[in-house]
Amino acid sequence: MKRFIILLISVFLLILPIIAQEDFDAPRESGRAYVLSTADGIVRIAQFNQDFSGTIDIDYHPQDPRRWARVDNFGIIRFTDFGNPTIAEGVYTFAPYVENFQVATPQENKIFAREIVWSPDGNMIAFRIQNDTSPDLNQGVWFWQPLREIDTDPSYQILRHCPPFCTAVGAAEGDPGWRALDLEWSSDNNAILITLHLFDTNRRGLEIRQAARDHDQIQAGTRPNPLLFEYGHWADDGQRIIVSGRDTDGTVVFGTTDRTGDVALMTPASDIGMAWVQDAVQTPENSIIMLGNTVGLGAPLQIINQSGEQLTAPIGDTAFDIVKWSPDRRAVLLQSAEQTFIAQVDGTIYNITDLLVNNSPNIDWIDSAIPSDFTLLTMPQPLVTGETIADTTPEPITDNETYMIGDLLVLDAGTLDIYSDPVGDSSIVGTLIPSEELIITGGPLQDADATWYRVQSLNFTGWIRNIDNLRHGQ
Repeated sequence: MKRFIILLISVFLLILPIIAQEDFDAPRESGRAYVLSTADGIVRIAQFNQDFSGTIDIDYHPQDPRRWARVDNFGIIRFTDFGNPTIAEGVYTFAPYVENFQVATPQENKIFAREIVWSPDGNMIAFRIQNDTSPDLNQGVWFWQPLREIDTDPSYQILRHCPPFCTAVGAAEGDPGWRALDLEWSSDNNAILITLHLFDTNRRGLEIRQAARDHDQIQAGTRPNPLLFEYGHWADDGQRIIVSGRDTDGTVVFGTTDRTGDVALMTPASDIGMAWVQDAVQTPENSIIMLGNTVGLGAPLQIINQSGEQLTAPIGDTAFDIVKWSPDRRAVLLQSAEQTFIAQVDGTIYNITDLLVNNSPNIDWIDSAIPSDFTLLTMPQPLVTGETIADTTPEPITDNETYMIGDLLVLDAGTLDIYSDPVGDSSIVGTLIPSEELIITGGPLQDADATWYRVQSLNFTGWIRNIDNLRHGQ
């Protein structure tokens, strides 16, 4: 019997690597990469004239899209040095990697990178590492910056995964833990918004980490304290976040919050007739647009504005794994393992799956015209042809203007009373002072000569009728 048990153990040890390899979550890959642009007001797509062999993610340099950072199918980072006049790709060899780092198979790479993102100024990169079949303390989120003045330069880990290394981040051994899903830099280049999957509640949350040269790895050793919103994108000021999806209570909402979550102005999706909203973003005109539907999570999405107006028909026939808005917020890329679509706020929808070799995941927007040394491709005939629509953001407020649900407003001067009900003799529940914000959540309602709007501020919920001294928030 003893010999039999030893034999079983030996067989198990032999097949364990095979089991791990079968469980390895291999990302989709392609040897082709593509760029999208709306720089001249028209959606254009081009193929990058580089044969990368297997690549799972690419990001184009914000100042020169002919340069790039990418992750190959072995989870190794490769990029072009923006300071080098010769455009030549090199291998990333800084921490947690080393010179001449190699692995025999992707499964064996304990520091398998899955995503890489340039900072807006093009001076730094952030990257996400994950391989759940080969746990390692270095898995999580890192960023690289060019300075080399202290012994821990130039790269820093700012978030670790848990489990299994929960005690290394100040969490209990049995903490259900989290995984990083997505990275987005703030416009001021000093913070990274990390979307997390939270295992205890099986939902998403948002964590902000500083792009700081943290000699003592304090951030990496700190348990996340996420904002409990499922989707988040930075506002233009780099301080606020446009959030959407479910909030702490499970209510589907959209709105804005500061970095701490202390100043959150939300509108329930049901107030604009939607059952689900996600990936809300701020437009250059300071309105909010998003993806959503009247059915619920998992149903086909449409572009909608903050009033609930459906700007497109349903896009595709299912939900998508990847959502990327164009820099001017006039179009959005939606991709699943099988199909890729582009939808525009004017209602136009394209299925570009057949343009992409193997439905390549290596496709992203650039904030400039497509360089001449890229191969411009012809867009297919649209599935739906849109019409140019009026800007969905109201102009600066005037006395006779109608507010829109979801408008974020700031009091410029004087005070603003908030009433319990939309009638003249209702009680005042609170008063705003200059620089305080509110969001329109309902209305308008007409009562005699007064027009009322339901609002929510940081401390009060009620109705306003005085529209003087209000402007749209930045």
